[in-house]
Amino acid sequence: MCKPTFNCDFFHNLFKDYTFYYGITSASKVGGVSIFVNNTCECNKNDEYNMMKNNDVTAENVWAQITKQIKIVTLKYTANSINIHPNATIDLFTDMLECELRNIRQSNIACIIAGDINTDLSKCNEHLCTTDYVNTLIASNFLPVIVMPTRITHITLLKR
Repeated sequence: MCKPTFNCDFFHNLFKDYTFYYGITSASKVGGVSIFVNNTCECNKNDEYNMMKNNDVTAENVWAQITKQIKIVTLKYTANSINIHPNATIDLFTDMLECELRNIRQSNIACIIAGDINTDLSKCNEHLCTTDYVNTLIASNFLPVIVMPTRITHITLLKR
């Protein structure tokens, strides 16, 4: 059930023939993550991988196990949507993520992680915590596909 301050009940019916899965935080009145899954797929929300709550890392995440039967082939994926708040400590988040990635590797099921990590990967060579985050992803056979900042403001430019 959605909290009254969130309008996620609206999203349940946003896309015809899709089911809406979501994760919201108790730390804020705004924010959240979601996954829309077409109803032709079998899907189970998977709370097994949900990241533990941590006072230094404000994050929302939702995990789903998605199965699609195409003729005689069964495709199975783990999908994740995640949002890490901008003031989160990336090294603590990396530690939390590493535990979940270890569990995913053991399941031997393809996994897609999508979200807003709020980390500038272009600083990988100069910021140790960012380097550790990228190394953790690569060690678990994940490859970041968005490596440049997607939002640049006057504050971002001042930090460079």
